[in-house]
Amino acid sequence: MGVPNAIFVEISPNIARGVNADPGDFPYQVELQISNTGICSGILLTSYLVLTAAHCFKSKTPSGNLAHFDETQVKVVAGKLSTKEISVSIKHIILHQEFDPYEMKNDIALLELETPIDAEVHTEYGLLPHKTVSKRLSEYAMVSGWGRTEKNEPSKMLQKINVTVYTDNVCINRWGEQFLDGMTCAGGLKEDACKGDSGGPLTCTYPKKLKDEK
Repeated sequence: MGVPNAIFVEISPNIARGVNADPGDFPYQVELQISNTGICSGILLTSYLVLTAAHCFKSKTPSGNLAHFDETQVKVVAGKLSTKEISVSIKHIILHQEFDPYEMKNDIALLELETPIDAEVHTEYGLLPHKTVSKRLSEYAMVSGWGRTEKNEPSKMLQKINVTVYTDNVCINRWGEQFLDGMTCAGGLKEDACKGDSGGPLTCTYPKKLKDEK
């Protein structure tokens, strides 16, 4: 599979029925781990910056309390589809200043790394669409992650699935008030992201017309 060149943050907190990603797929994707256990994914934007979901670090528990994870607890692991896997410490976690862990508004965070992840591990960085570009670039996209599979077990291999990207009207009809400004919804009848896939990319390719205008 060629590397798609546009990425949207997958805002669902929850890849079932996926297939193993191939070496070279998603070279910008990293895994966030606590004690060698994956908790979320992220997108490498530069050698020092990772884009992920804010609720990976501050989230509501079943009892209604807030759980917090800090820089000392979480590691960023890159190159899991290569022979040069490395683990990097986080220097600083930057949560969106208006992130709401209860309503999941502005669920986005940046991680500043202690040391850079160089091109020997990741050959490409994630590309974000320009703010003037429609968030629904394509009717179809791909989700990837190490989250729980249909067997409800964490995947040891990076999984990928194709999903449909829906219009805002469809998303509003499906999710009602839970679908907030700035959100995108995507999925399938049987395929979707699951717990542990948070912070990973919803990836699509720029239409040729937009490429020509760049």
